[in-house]
Amino acid sequence: MTPVKPGRIAILGGSGRTGRKIARCVLRHTSCNVTLCGRRGSLLEDVAGRLVEESGRDRLDAVTCDARDPESVRSGLQGVDVAIVAMPTRGLEQMLPAALIGSGVDVIDISLWPATAEAYHNLDHAARSAGRRILYQAGLIPGTPALLVSRAMVRRPDLTRIRLAEAMNLPPLTPGASASELIASVVGRPHVFRNGTWHRARSTETVRIDLGVPYGVRVCYPFDLAELRSLPNRHGLEELACYSSGFGGSADRWFLLALLPGATRTERILNWISRRVVGAINRTAQPPFGICLKLDGWAEETGLAPAYTLCIRSDDPYLATGAAVVAALRQLAAGHLPGPGSFLMGEALDAEEALADLERMDVEVIESGAA
Repeated sequence: MTPVKPGRIAILGGSGRTGRKIARCVLRHTSCNVTLCGRRGSLLEDVAGRLVEESGRDRLDAVTCDARDPESVRSGLQGVDVAIVAMPTRGLEQMLPAALIGSGVDVIDISLWPATAEAYHNLDHAARSAGRRILYQAGLIPGTPALLVSRAMVRRPDLTRIRLAEAMNLPPLTPGASASELIASVVGRPHVFRNGTWHRARSTETVRIDLGVPYGVRVCYPFDLAELRSLPNRHGLEELACYSSGFGGSADRWFLLALLPGATRTERILNWISRRVVGAINRTAQPPFGICLKLDGWAEETGLAPAYTLCIRSDDPYLATGAAVVAALRQLAAGHLPGPGSFLMGEALDAEEALADLERMDVEVIESGAA
């Protein structure tokens, strides 16, 4: 890959599992300097030291920064070109997005939390006035599903129905804000597109989908992604929906409970369900770990079997997220994005360029049925 021009990248949540994997990807695939940001200085220093030792690159340091404090954010991001948010943002949506824009940096935020996405959307004018580009709901999921649809419609413009599905086999997790945010986001207010409009989907509208080895056929539940909303009109699709297979095994019993209306309405109930989902995952977690996002497409003349499939897979969900962030970073640095302004990553990136970069970073891209 053509190297990204030198600059300084700050990773908020840099000591977390996802933040560490993003840092590895940035160090390996770009020439950027990296600053790990977080509240626990000693942990950051330890993580930074291990990353330098692992990568053999000394372009990394650590800065103590409290994302709950706007002044701490602005101070920690001095001299930074791009801030990557790799931490839970639930409860920070009224402060953190504005603080980032006020710090004079471009932003790539992988948070799933819908209220944070809404805050970035509402700050579009502020981002444009500041001359900054904000990519939110970035990463693998969300972030790449809309790119798969765009790629599919280039390869097969005759497709009229598209279904996306994701599956994960996760390694043991740590209970906490990240797990709660993931569950609350996945069980939000799913919609499916049919008969010319988006309809609220019921949690009982399940579909059995073959996601391939090692995931197999799984019962999947409707999953809402904002990046898909504009695609039916853009591509002339008759149907479009995204589904999640949950977490597998006994964890899905608790996941089903979370799908009930109002089940995650309060913080206390959400945290209670989250702890049980994480506990069930950790009791049964075993290799092979990984993540899969599959697109099936049908044309008017096709029968039950899809006319086209496109799948991205990785045996490391966190590293795959890091690869997606680097793909976004490369297009940002190359000036290939619209803007300035605030954009969903799935709507802003060039699909062909992003998927090619993912392949070069060891994310498997499998396609069949292309015209």
